[in-house]
Amino acid sequence: SKILKNMSMGNLIQKIDVDNKNEVGQLFLSLKIMQARLHTVIGKISESSIDIVLNAEQLSSLSSDSFTQMSNQLTDSNAVVSAM
Repeated sequence: SKILKNMSMGNLIQKIDVDNKNEVGQLFLSLKIMQARLHTVIGKISESSIDIVLNAEQLSSLSSDSFTQMSNQLTDSNAVVSAM
């Protein structure tokens, strides 16, 4: 079916019409439900990926700040030792 082929290629927004209540109609209804759930799951994964990137950037910034502070403390400590 064209619908299945499109879904297998990543098209999760195509419209699936369910006109019949026979076995084929039930199959397309199940396919429509699966399509909606896959679309939701992929959306949540995308949102989580964005959150991970943002958190990684914040962690990188904090690590850089900590490194700078420790370097300054080392410089200050070395100055105190040299002065003694």
